[in-house]
Amino acid sequence: MKDSFIFYRSFYEAIKILPDKKKLEIYEMIIELGLNFNKVESKDNLIKSLFTLIEPQIASNNKRYEDGKKGGRPRKIEEKQTKF
Repeated sequence: MKDSFIFYRSFYEAIKILPDKKKLEIYEMIIELGLNFNKVESKDNLIKSLFTLIEPQIASNNKRYEDGKKGGRPRKIEEKQTKF
């Protein structure tokens, strides 16, 4: 479970033209995936289509988040060079 996620302007631009009821449904789907890693299905074909375009970006961000919790790439250790 996360406390935040990235919501892109492109999501907003695609969703803002929808009727309020459909906006609410897709916002709920996005939030559920972004914060709780749960994919919610919709019966509405328009919502399914939009979510199909949005889901990969959220999934990628969630994967980056999970990978970051593992500590990321190990730091390089620089060897000290001594001159004689």
